[in-house]
Amino acid sequence: MAKAIDIHIHLTDDEYQRMPWLMHGFLKFFDCKLVSASVDLDTSIRSVKLAQEFPGKVIPFIGVHPQMVEKVDLDRFLEYLIENKTHAVGIGEIGLDRKFDSKSDPSEKQVLFFRKQLETAEKLGKPVAVHSRGTLKEVMDILPSYRLNRVLLHWFSGTENDLSKATNRGFYVSYGPTLVYSKSKQKLASSTQKDAILTETDGPVSYQGCFGGRPALPTFLPSVLFALASVLKMPYDETATIVQRNSERYLGVTF
Repeated sequence: MAKAIDIHIHLTDDEYQRMPWLMHGFLKFFDCKLVSASVDLDTSIRSVKLAQEFPGKVIPFIGVHPQMVEKVDLDRFLEYLIENKTHAVGIGEIGLDRKFDSKSDPSEKQVLFFRKQLETAEKLGKPVAVHSRGTLKEVMDILPSYRLNRVLLHWFSGTENDLSKATNRGFYVSYGPTLVYSKSKQKLASSTQKDAILTETDGPVSYQGCFGGRPALPTFLPSVLFALASVLKMPYDETATIVQRNSERYLGVTF
């Protein structure tokens, strides 16, 4: 039976630190794979430690989120990344976002952090998890400059034309709990190549359209998979198997 896989969740977020049962109960007994996305140096260190505490269940990604570029020493972060290259399965969450700048375009510092992390991912042969809220065009223009064969556009929210461009380049896209209630997301997912689809929660983000607005938990994943199976018009087990195989290819591991 296929495993539940959350390809993007912020397990080191303070919201989860207030839920000790999540770490010491759920992670211990639930058969799942959770990719712990990081946002700065501190969460990167904690993601690696969490993966060591729960081997085989927590998969650590090291990265600096565009929101955090003004708070992180880039050289120090890159030094940590290189020193821990054997522990980090991937690099993320990295990318660009207009929301965090006063100007209309992402700052030069955001672009610098993004490019440096992509450059390192290329050198190390690591997969990347990319944040592209409001900046998909800029992100898509930058990515081809690097030899990256495992790219995830997490929480994909582009057009069908954007989707076609992304999957034709071999990129993966992920869908989360919004798939349960959003008609536009369902339409987008139904148009996605089956070998490019991954599932996520992006927890602890909350979803007002379902789950009572509570912070997202990995227990939401079966509902996401059920919604995905529905829009793809496929049996649940077959859908879960496809997502697992896609996840294994993206991460470069076998579950």
